[in-house]
Amino acid sequence: MKNISCDTLIIGAGSAGLEAYKAANEKGANCILIESGPLGTTSQRSGDIPAAILMAAAKRVRASSNLDAFGLRLIGEREYDTSEVMNALRAVRARGTTEILSVIYKIPESERIIGRARFVDPYCVEIIDQDLNITFKTAVIATGSTPDIPYEIAKLGDILTTNDIFELDTIPKSLAVFGSGAEALQLGQALSYLGSDVTIFSRSNLWHLTDESVIQVAADEFASKVNIAFNSVITAIERENDSYGLYYIDDSNYENYLKVDKVLAVNTRVARTQGLNLRDIGVRLDKRGFIDIDNTTMQSSVNHIFAAGNITDANISTVQSKAQGRFAGMNAATYPLINVMKERVNLKILDADPSLAIVGMSLESMRDRARRGQSFIVAESHTSSGMYRIQRKVNGIVRLYVDEASHEILGSEMCASGAAHLAQFLSLCIEKKMTCEELASYPFYNPTYEQVLSDVAGNASRTLSRKKVI
Repeated sequence: MKNISCDTLIIGAGSAGLEAYKAANEKGANCILIESGPLGTTSQRSGDIPAAILMAAAKRVRASSNLDAFGLRLIGEREYDTSEVMNALRAVRARGTTEILSVIYKIPESERIIGRARFVDPYCVEIIDQDLNITFKTAVIATGSTPDIPYEIAKLGDILTTNDIFELDTIPKSLAVFGSGAEALQLGQALSYLGSDVTIFSRSNLWHLTDESVIQVAADEFASKVNIAFNSVITAIERENDSYGLYYIDDSNYENYLKVDKVLAVNTRVARTQGLNLRDIGVRLDKRGFIDIDNTTMQSSVNHIFAAGNITDANISTVQSKAQGRFAGMNAATYPLINVMKERVNLKILDADPSLAIVGMSLESMRDRARRGQSFIVAESHTSSGMYRIQRKVNGIVRLYVDEASHEILGSEMCASGAAHLAQFLSLCIEKKMTCEELASYPFYNPTYEQVLSDVAGNASRTLSRKKVI
């Protein structure tokens, strides 16, 4: 048995793991990076990057479907050849993957190991099948998450997940999508725009939205663009040669049958902790295997072992994963000296048509806050003027949550074209503790999507002046 040692061990070479390695290395720690799977981040291979590339192609097609509203007439039939869409996606993805691999290969060979790690004790891992033990002073676990397919679906065989969908040669002719999260909505809508006959089966609220008004607008908007079976219950799935037969009960309690070529399961994700032996060394996990951490320090229940990225929460974005990884690496390198991470404004964005966003506190969080005696008001504005009217995108909604006493903006949920840009700006407003009056008077250029923020802030200011407290 060969034995080597290091100051900081990083397990996982994805977005969080690479940032942890760089941060620990910059602090002077002697590091070793372990990766068990294919090199390159999950985000780049099968996450938000290829999903965004696919959505970009889909939006190009969709943009030509509303020509009448602009007084334009298409002469002849509108028909697209989508046979090269997936190849084009992989070509763009490959350029990003190459950049990531160049970073990995710059790490000295003595500091990167390909293999599966298993904890022997809180200060030692063994690399399975390599007759190698590594002792360390601190560790960062950043192994990410993976799609979870229910057994009754998986047993049918050839069920697609996000690990598979981007490797298809062509767009499926018909597709059933299970899930109501970001991946289900984004991929289902994109593939529908690109010519696939898509049905999304959703048993819960859309995405992470908690505001009933925004949920209703989002449900109506998505349902007008792609088939969504809300609150449906799958009663049976059968393999029928090269296709699948689905029996389900819809929200009107009618039984339906649907035949599709492919099934995409994006219901949930589980942590990649299998085989790490974490519970045996005292690392606390939740029921899906995600590591319980102190979000201000990235420490697990074993203080010298840190965790970052999707191994702690499947819903963390790539940007958040990188930030967590960098902070975990820094703290691992300086342990037992620990820094506390500055709390960032919560920001969740779903790039779709229209886009969805949650900034700061959600309505559910605001209601919890109100139960503790902190009153707030809700203001809303619909995207019916300015640039939205010019672009014929008038069906969106922005809801703003404002503290009643200080008039400080605390959060927002929205469904609107350009929501990503609105949310980014609003997150800065919340970070700077801006009041609704200050936002209402901000000199936005005319016409822009951002003007809706001035409108909704003005509505909040007027509501507060009348002292209608929720």
